[in-house]
Amino acid sequence: MKPFGYRINANQYYEIDPITAPIILEIFTRYADGQTVKEITEDISNRGVFTNSNFKYTHKGSIHNILKNRRYMGEYRYGTTIIPDAMPRIIPQDIFDKVQERMEKNKHKPAAKKAEDEYILTTKLFCGRCGVMMVGTGGTSRTGKVHYYYKCGNAMYKKSCTKKAVKKDG
Repeated sequence: MKPFGYRINANQYYEIDPITAPIILEIFTRYADGQTVKEITEDISNRGVFTNSNFKYTHKGSIHNILKNRRYMGEYRYGTTIIPDAMPRIIPQDIFDKVQERMEKNKHKPAAKKAEDEYILTTKLFCGRCGVMMVGTGGTSRTGKVHYYYKCGNAMYKKSCTKKAVKKDG
């Protein structure tokens, strides 16, 4: 299947689609400039942008796959053979590299953008009972005061662990 942003010409070669390629460049640029995949996905979806299969970009996986696709910097892969500069480049190398670096960095920070408070021990703190990573969570008491905790991933989803939450500041 041809990637979004390209079309196939009469000689059966990929060429840049002047209508959809700017959207690909926009996605890469916005992510490189610090926007989240979720923000980009919502905006692209609200604008009614469609893939080659006529499905709306309604989930983050579509944008995530675009951001990982090395074809946009001209690389073509056939089986185990990689052919550099085999396709027209839509994304400059520096933007592609910046996006890959940010994606790699964010891969190790689960739910970091969701938290209103910073949980610096997430990915570093593990449950003493079952060994699963502890994650930052919070809750509001009846009085309206917000409390922050670290909770075992298994206990959070009512699986096999009975470890109680630990106060973040305690």
